[in-house]
Amino acid sequence: MKGLTFLLGLWLPILLAGQTFYSGEIDRNTRWFGRIVLEGDIVVPKGVTLSIEPGTRILIQAAGDKTRSGKDPEKIEIIVNGTLLANGLEKGGEILFTSYTAKPKVGDWHGIVLKNRTQPSILRNCIIEYAYNGITCYGSSPQIIDCEVRYNHYAGISCEIRSAAVIENCVLVRNGFAGLNCELAGVPVVSGTTIRNNKNGVIIFDRSQPDLGQSPPVEGGSGGGNRIFDNLAADINNRSSRPIFAQNNTWGSADLREIPGLIIDQEDDPAFGKVRFDPVFRAAPALAANRRPSPPASPPTTAPVDTSRIAGDSLGTVNRSLGSNGTAAIPAGSSNTSAALQTGNGDAEADSAGSIADSAALAENGAPAIDSTLIDPEDLPPIATPALRETLIVYVEKPAVDPADPPIKEPVPEAMLDGGRRQYANQVLPVYPEVYKRTGFEGKVQIRVIVGRDGKPESITVLSSTDKLFAAAAEQAVQRNRYQPGTVRGKPVKFRIYETFVFQLEK
Repeated sequence: MKGLTFLLGLWLPILLAGQTFYSGEIDRNTRWFGRIVLEGDIVVPKGVTLSIEPGTRILIQAAGDKTRSGKDPEKIEIIVNGTLLANGLEKGGEILFTSYTAKPKVGDWHGIVLKNRTQPSILRNCIIEYAYNGITCYGSSPQIIDCEVRYNHYAGISCEIRSAAVIENCVLVRNGFAGLNCELAGVPVVSGTTIRNNKNGVIIFDRSQPDLGQSPPVEGGSGGGNRIFDNLAADINNRSSRPIFAQNNTWGSADLREIPGLIIDQEDDPAFGKVRFDPVFRAAPALAANRRPSPPASPPTTAPVDTSRIAGDSLGTVNRSLGSNGTAAIPAGSSNTSAALQTGNGDAEADSAGSIADSAALAENGAPAIDSTLIDPEDLPPIATPALRETLIVYVEKPAVDPADPPIKEPVPEAMLDGGRRQYANQVLPVYPEVYKRTGFEGKVQIRVIVGRDGKPESITVLSSTDKLFAAAAEQAVQRNRYQPGTVRGKPVKFRIYETFVFQLEK
């Protein structure tokens, strides 16, 4: 009987209440599930695999780094010299990497740094938010699939030192400097990805050459299908001398004559390479042949499990619904508008080697909505017999009563509204200034609007404008706009939106 008890202790995960803070080097293959709270850098050394189960919440403390190591001794990093296998599931099983604070903000932690140049990591159905860089691929070529990378201070994803990351069906939104940063010969392959509401959608330095879509696609390349729009400075900013293929994609405009105005390339500076965007997306893109094989879903497993550490907390699932507004041109006499969500509030400075000295205005960031649903132990996936010693960190607790709804901090971001986006009761279009009709001058205006609980604009702030006459026309139109009152969980709220107006003369 004693032998049986001993075996059960070896093979079964431990389900305990409580909370364990975690930091330092992981010295064996490790599997995380539940609530993992980090108080210092995590280092996955060569030869070691960190596997993360669906629904796991990685909560990173914002008030310092216990280990005082890594690139930033004041902020926590997850440094992967071995392999990271973070395989989440859609519709509630996403893996969340977020700031562990009641009021998260961009740059609370440093981010995930992938350094293994031979064994690819994989992140699937993950949400990475409130870091300095969401994911840095430092000479590593991971697969990043069906992930959302948002609210990061500098870049959503940064591909450096010949990184050939595969980025598929992701959302890179509201990152300070860039959705995707490529430098030091980074060559990621990007397809089916939405890149919007960053300062730069994609920015490219020195010898980098991302593949954003080729028509027809080449073997191992991208077939396009990306949606790149509503980025503040440029949708693609090519500061390298190399040509960039960005074909078979969707832009903020379907008019081929307008797309060059969304791009910085050889047309703006002869030292820069040309961005080739034609043809644009008009049908489902062809899939590139011979897609790279995925890493295994988990490390080899045959030996006993060491259940030596337990971690947990009570934070729930982040609501990831986002609006999907585009930007329409406003021709003289007949115009249309739509809004662009944009973040600003602070400067994001480039500190990676090879980057230009630039900064991005970041917008106020609202705290995410909390879903306090926990997973029942009976619903846990079966755990295979491990091949190497493996640490299993598990925390599952069923609450006795449903917790009260968290307080709502107003104004809430548009994405938190019950419908996920604004609705207009009456939308007013700006009047094209007469003097610019005669001179042929065109421009663009971006405005932040705080909408009251009654649907009327309470605060209007011009964030950027080509000219003061355009700004005045746009502001007057917004003052007359009326919106459907917004709600969160059925409660009336003030909400924050961003309106974008493009003034363009009819050709």
